[in-house]
Parts: sequence; structure tokens; C-alpha cells
Amino acid sequence: KVSPGFRGETGDAVQNHMDVIVPPKVLSHASRVVMGEQEPGKLFFDVVFGQGAILFDFGATKIFSKLIEGPYPDFRRVIPSGNSKHVFVNTDELAGTVRRVSVLSNSVTHQIKISVSSGVMEVSTSNVDIGGEARETVRVRYEGESLTVGYNAQFLSEILRAVDTEEIEMELEAPTSACIVRPGVRRDDQEYFYLIMPLRLNE
Repeated sequence: KVSPGFRGETGDAVQNHMDVIVPPKVLSHASRVVMGEQEPGKLFFDVVFGQGAILFDFGATKIFSKLIEGPYPDFRRVIPSGNSKHVFVNTDELAGTVRRVSVLSNSVTHQIKISVSSGVMEVSTSNVDIGGEARETVRVRYEGESLTVGYNAQFLSEILRAVDTEEIEMELEAPTSACIVRPGVRRDDQEYFYLIMPLRLNE
């Protein structure tokens, strides 16, 4: 939510909110400009809206883009609220395992299979095109029923790279349910999580 014609020091309160959908790449470029300033707290800039367009005016630098039309999707509908299986695993160990195993995954789907059981997570993949398979295990903190789910290794790796805590918590429920990934340590000043959808396993 933003206000049209916003102008002011970063962090100023805004009024007359409106909803727009800005392409992610545009926001990424704008954030790079902000982070590149010597004194970000002193940065003044304009955000101007036109007919289906947005302009970030930083003075010497201007970023113009079309807005994405239509309503913003209701992302809350895909966030599961009843995942009962909670798996705690070391972030770096899982990231390394996923990276090594995924080398032999399908070049299109990048599918890997994650199987969790009491105290252990197995990450595996097989590729009929090259006739190879890979399999590794990681110790986890988990006591519950066994579960096997398929994921896109690239998507999972991106999540693991973004998490800055030593451990992550994976909230699971069924092979067809979305998985919620949370930092292992919750901070009072922020609450965030990642969502990854499963891939159908070909047994």
C-alpha cells in the first residue's frame, strides 16, 4: 500500500493509501538505489503514479515501469494453518545436501524427494535419462509419523540461502500440502516465513 505523490524522508508516515502491484524487479532496482546511498536515512525521493504506471524519481536516477493490472492474489488461501509435523534441521547441512543431491535431478523439474522419520531426513533423487541416483541423510529433530514429499531443489535452495539462522523449522502435513519454512529462532522485531509447494512424486 502506498500513497500517490509520496515525497518525503524514508520512513515518513503516508496517508490516502491505495493498492498497486509493482513488478518485483522494479522494487529490486529501487532498493539497490536506496542501499547505494551513503546516508539512506537522508534520502528523499518521489513516487509518482500515472495511468497504470509508476515512477521512482531519485533525482539523478529515475526508474519507470508499468504496474501489474488486476487484483492482488489472496495469498492467505494457500498458506496452510493445520500443518502438524514440525521438523527442525541445521540450515547449512540441509543446504549442502540439497545442492549435492540435486546435481543428478531432472534438468526440467529439479525434483528431489525428502523423506522424514524419527530423527532422520533422507534427501534423494533419481534420473532415468542419465541412469543415476543420489541419496544423503541429515539428522533432524523430529518425532512423528514418516512422510515423503517432493520439491523443486532450486526453490528450496533459494529459501535456505535466504534464512539467516543456524536452524530452520519445516512445518509439514501431507505429500500434497504446502510446506512452511520458518527460521529456527524467532525474533521479536520480525515475523516471516517461506512457503514451498510440493511436486507430485512418480513412484
